Amino acid sequence: MLLLSVLTAVTLSFATDALASPRVRTRRSVAGVALHLAGVGLLYALVFALTARPWFSALSVVALVGLMAVISNAKYASLREPLVFTDLSLFSQIFAHPRLYLPFLSAANGVGIALGGGLFIAGFLIDTAWVPRSSGIALLTAFVSCGLCIVLSEKLDSRLDLVPADDQRRHGFFAVFIAYLFNGLRPRTLREFRRSVDAGPFAHGMPVNRPDVIVIQSESFFDIRRLGTMIEASLLDHMDAAKRESIQYGELTVPAWGANTMRTEFAMLTGLTEQSLGYARFYPYAFVRRPCASLAACFRRAGYQTTAIHPYAANFFGRARVFRLLQIERFLDIGGFGDAQRCGPYIADHAVRRRSLSSLTARLTSPFSFLRSRWKTMVRCILKLCSLERTLPTIRSVTIRNGAT
Repeated sequence: MLLLSVLTAVTLSFATDALASPRVRTRRSVAGVALHLAGVGLLYALVFALTARPWFSALSVVALVGLMAVISNAKYASLREPLVFTDLSLFSQIFAHPRLYLPFLSAANGVGIALGGGLFIAGFLIDTAWVPRSSGIALLTAFVSCGLCIVLSEKLDSRLDLVPADDQRRHGFFAVFIAYLFNGLRPRTLREFRRSVDAGPFAHGMPVNRPDVIVIQSESFFDIRRLGTMIEASLLDHMDAAKRESIQYGELTVPAWGANTMRTEFAMLTGLTEQSLGYARFYPYAFVRRPCASLAACFRRAGYQTTAIHPYAANFFGRARVFRLLQIERFLDIGGFGDAQRCGPYIADHAVRRRSLSSLTARLTSPFSFLRSRWKTMVRCILKLCSLERTLPTIRSVTIRNGAT
């Protein structure tokens, strides 16, 4: 019975894994198959060591792979990226900021998860404990399986492009997740990350001139006129005027799509490409654990006062900790806006603009200011700071959310 439950877990885990998007090729890589088997062995052995229930252990493996596939499919449908190991560290944010995550799970996915949870509980109650108990052997098996996962992940490393969708097509969802997890958590990944940051473009030097510097990242703004001729061309004529007066403008390639603008944020503040970050590219803030070179640090060496303004919770993506290590002296989060005007659950554009301008005018020295916004604040601030006289029309009929620009 024990062997049959293990074979069932293996078979159904492959079947469940095949449902993850993007779909794996019919012929998986040998390395991917081996790592998948090692991962199943590790999970099965751990559950069996705790419960001594063979069929419940098999069910737990299949349920976990299935749950991960459901969540991964929801993420892929919205962000074009499957579930990766760093998403585990963001699990607590589902409870702290549910409106940012739960809407991406469809009703069908929610029902499936609920049914799976009920089946999981029923499986525990129905199955009987294995006699005699073999916790010691199960733990030894888990230890060996863990070692195999480490070795096989290391061997698969050279075959991974670190483009999750492409890697998943070749090796399978569960195998790639395990490889990213074990390789991402190894000490070498942190050492390589620190070397990249220390050798970054802002590690040395400082500005010769001392102009006021304002960097604005608006994660959801875009030129809505690109949608078609039904949008009046004059709607953003003030933005056109700002472009004509600028030294340079155009589209910017960023290391994210649809969300994860924290990656864009880190790239701008450090000048590092995602290729130079290795496995840390998926959540670079998790790897910032000591003061490091940054654009803000470069300006601080020239005597600038460095400030970040982001009208959201300071603990979101650990920004309060990370900005300090990136040598941003002052961080104004949602707590600094008090009872300011809101647009739904977010701080309104006008409030962000007023707070940003008051922060700039109250400076004692040349400022380097980094402004983050979810909506249309970027263009409004630019126009105000460029002293353009007219007011940008407000787009009331269109709401764009979760776009990375």
